[in-house]
Amino acid sequence: RVPLIIEAPRISPQVIKATVSTLSIAPTVLSLVGITPPLSMIGEDLRPAVLRGEASLAPKPVFASVMHQHMVIRWPWKLIADPTRELFELYNLEADPLEKSNRYDSEPSVAEEMVDLGNDWIETIVAEKDEFQTAVNLGQMRDPRAIPILEKVAQGCDAPLPNRLEAIHLLGEMGAKD
Repeated sequence: RVPLIIEAPRISPQVIKATVSTLSIAPTVLSLVGITPPLSMIGEDLRPAVLRGEASLAPKPVFASVMHQHMVIRWPWKLIADPTRELFELYNLEADPLEKSNRYDSEPSVAEEMVDLGNDWIETIVAEKDEFQTAVNLGQMRDPRAIPILEKVAQGCDAPLPNRLEAIHLLGEMGAKD
């Protein structure tokens, strides 16, 4: 939970309590200054909520991933999952904002639903139409499915240099072997 303050002309002060992703900051700011965010930009334009209030936001889950850990928030629930180590934590943020009481085992139906949401999100990343972008997405999550594609890009003379460098970087971080 990260508080965010945006000040802009013609925008009234307000508090929006909806759960949103920090990935939505860039497209929102670009839209507020009249620039159309590129289609490749991840995140949602939150300008409707900023201009018309929180009620204009449809409730949606928020996802994040860092290395092997994935996070899903669907208010009031938050799931933290590290499938590589079979570690799962589930918190009711409304009742337990400090995340002290792991409810994963005591709320199996909620846990299953949250795990399914996270798995569906990961599969949308895997389903990218651009094979290299799929590999980058997976590589950033340290998913070994990225390695064959990243190796192909790193070794391919026809791949653009920035893609080759990104592939080499990710392979190095993942500890891929020659």
